[in-house]
Parts: sequence; C-alpha cells; structure tokens
Amino acid sequence: MDIAAKLFTYFLLPPGLIVTVLLFGAFIYRRGFAYAALTALFVWVISTDLAANALIGVLEKREFNQQGVDPVAVVVLGGGEDEGVLFPLAAGATERVLAAWDAAVRLRLPLVYSGFEWEKAKRELEWLDRGFCKKPSEILYEKRSLNTYQNAKYCAEMFDRMGWPKRVVLVTSAYHMPRSVLLFEGFGFEVLPVKSDFKTSVPIRGFSSFLPKMSAFRASYTALHEYIGIVYSLIRLK
Repeated sequence: MDIAAKLFTYFLLPPGLIVTVLLFGAFIYRRGFAYAALTALFVWVISTDLAANALIGVLEKREFNQQGVDPVAVVVLGGGEDEGVLFPLAAGATERVLAAWDAAVRLRLPLVYSGFEWEKAKRELEWLDRGFCKKPSEILYEKRSLNTYQNAKYCAEMFDRMGWPKRVVLVTSAYHMPRSVLLFEGFGFEVLPVKSDFKTSVPIRGFSSFLPKMSAFRASYTALHEYIGIVYSLIRLK
C-alpha cells in the first residue's frame, strides 16, 4: 500500500504528471506515439536523482588551477532574491554571502558584492556586521549586473577604476563556478574559486532514485542552463 501511495505521488504530481499525460495521450491518439514516448522518457530521465546528480556533479566537481593567485578582494556573485525579512536573498544567494564573509574575514580582504539585488544583500551583510566581531576590511557593491557576463564586465571596470589588480577570491554556487571562472578570466582576472551551495548532496539509493521528482527536475534544469551558458559565454568572449 505504501509503495502504491508513493507511485501515485510520483506520477500524479509534476514532473511525473507530464510523463503520465504524454504516455496517456500517445496511447489514446496513437499519432505521434514515438515522439510523445521519447519526450516522456526524456522528462522522466532528467527528473531522476541519478540523472540530476550526474548532470550537476560534472559542474560541481570541476577542478581549477589555484596556484600563484594573491587575491586583493573577495567577490561574491548575486544569486537571486526572496521575500524574507531577515534574509531577503534566495537561500543559495545567502549561502554565497556567508561563504564570502568567511573568506574575507579569514584573508583580511575587502568584500565586493556583485548583482542587481545589492540592496537586499546589503541588509544581510549589515545583519552579519552587527552579529559578528570579525568583519571584512571593507564592503563594496557592484550594483548594475543582471547576469554572470555583466558580473565579470562591471567588476573589471570597478577594479580598473579603483586601481586594483584583477586578482580575486571568487565566491558563487558550485554548479555556477565553471561559467563564472570562464567569464572572469575572460575579463582579465586571476581567480581563486570558493564554492558554496552544493546541489549533489542527495544520495543515490533505492528505487526512488529512478522515479521522477521535482527537486531532481529543478537540479537538471539548473545544470542544463549552465551548460548552455558556458557555450554562449565561449562564443561571446571570442
């Protein structure tokens, strides 16, 4: 009975519902059966923990050359906003901020927040400033960027304006790091990556790892978005 209830949940809620509807439509109408069945299979596969971990794991496990970088600042990239009162940034963005704060304090460096949601980030950073004795030497904001390309471009302009060498500790989500390093290096930065907000923590075990889940679908979407972004960034940097 418990297994039946689980299967009911997996296949009558998105993204499993999409698979169910596609297969039902293909069976009823017959036309385009192969197309509908392949689409359903694709949705099913990318909605499993197994596929999601594989797709996003390649990004998160990417190693970078960290030799010889003497950073002058910690740069943290914005990751979206939320409606929270105490923590108004999205959860992943807040984790980035905490990791950047830690790095800036340990290395005694200025912290630069880059992103359009800088006002909400400022509220979080001010809360950290009140709550912790140890603080970054300085907190600055790059306020214009709407995407990762602009993060790199406007940070480069900011560093040139301030006369700082382009050597940074770069903090962002682990899955987002390959694209971020690519773009920052493309704008002349030497980068020491600090990863946060890992997504591949879901263990692969049991039958449920092969069933569609919204959390896995979301992780696969995030990974595919990054792969497309990396290709686009390579083209744009040429």
